[in-house]
Amino acid sequence: MHGFTVEAVGPQQGRRGFDAYLEAFEAETEGRYRHPKYSTATAQQFSGTFHNARLDDIVMAEYRATSRIRTEELATLEEDQVRLYVVHRGRQLLNDPLGQGDVRLDPGNFFLGRLTHDHHFETGPSIAALNLFLPGHHLGDLLRDRPLMSTAVSAPLRILSAYVAMVQPNLPYLGRAGTESARAALLELLKGVARGLFDDQETAFVPVLAQSARNLADALLEDPHLSPELIAQRLNVSVRTLQRSFAVGPEPLSAYIRRRRLEEATRMLLNRPSANVSEVAARWCFADNSHFVRAFRKQHGCTPSQFRGRHRFRPEGEVTG
Repeated sequence: MHGFTVEAVGPQQGRRGFDAYLEAFEAETEGRYRHPKYSTATAQQFSGTFHNARLDDIVMAEYRATSRIRTEELATLEEDQVRLYVVHRGRQLLNDPLGQGDVRLDPGNFFLGRLTHDHHFETGPSIAALNLFLPGHHLGDLLRDRPLMSTAVSAPLRILSAYVAMVQPNLPYLGRAGTESARAALLELLKGVARGLFDDQETAFVPVLAQSARNLADALLEDPHLSPELIAQRLNVSVRTLQRSFAVGPEPLSAYIRRRRLEEATRMLLNRPSANVSEVAARWCFADNSHFVRAFRKQHGCTPSQFRGRHRFRPEGEVTG
């Protein structure tokens, strides 16, 4: 058992980049998972990035494209497959994947099903998505002919997505034991998605739960109701379980939220010279102006106004050091 990554970058490379990706995918998966034949326009006009990783018989494929992708001829499945499609941006249409009609996936939607045959699909002109492929027997009893379609904000899928993001860049450094553990954990998380549940008593998932909480907190920084209690509710775990997942980290969740809000407030001070200090404080949910000034002085050793005066204007979106 082993793990490795494959990355093919295709912006502005057209057919050359797309064909290179297909060849690499088939070689690295040893022909177990075959792509269908894509339309000529898909290959010639392709502009995007693919990033793939494999844990033995599980393939994780992430892609971002700014061109349409459409199949033309189907591949033959040598065995039943479980497929998970998650759309983060854009949309994807699955043509009758289970003989029960077409499935349209909009941003934030996912499809999980056991397939006995390949199916056509097409995407919009801009897409960011995650696909997982694995043999059908792994989740067969949980899925059978019943697909699962829901939103990517469901707690089990949030946690699975965070796990994939953590595992992929580390695969080249995992030994045999590490790869086996990562594969076993991914299977359990997939079963959790199928059941709609997350096993919050499994100690192996502690880092994943913490990262999921950070990801969710980042998305909700401008929400004045953001708190560990809200995060626990969204992830469908108890506050105690959530706090325990941060016990071995550098800071508790509440401190992470304060730090991230202060980072974004600092960025806004530099990038938005028209915004006054009170507006910045309100935008990033500080209780009042004096509270923001105290927190800022503790972090930077000066007031927000003094800090802004010492730094030149930075264009919107520029990351500051």
